[in-house]
Amino acid sequence: MTELEMIELVRTLSGNNEVDERVIAFYLNSTKNFILSYCNIESIPEGLEPTLIEMTALRIRANIQGAEVKVGEGLKQVASISDGNQSISYQVGATSGKSFVSDEDLVSAYGNRLGRYRRMVVPKPVKMERK
Repeated sequence: MTELEMIELVRTLSGNNEVDERVIAFYLNSTKNFILSYCNIESIPEGLEPTLIEMTALRIRANIQGAEVKVGEGLKQVASISDGNQSISYQVGATSGKSFVSDEDLVSAYGNRLGRYRRMVVPKPVKMERK
């Protein structure tokens, strides 16, 4: 999948068509680097591409409102609905929602899936010279 196709798919999954392409590219690259580092691998295998796209879309949904970046604000959720005057109030960063702001949030949500591709790095044993 090309980077442009990934950007369009992330834009569609995030549900925000106003997000600048450069912002999506930044989050794609950031999420890709996180996955590579976490899994100790050199490139994203084909089996992890959907995970990369999904994680990027979640990070964008959690961190962007409109076309402007609002880091750490989380998703807005409906807090209350009134029928008489038809008012709806929203709650930002609700405790029942997941914000996917930090790397720990991503690991807790995707650790099992990423773990299938994770390589262990074992230091080489030190050879002792005999005299």
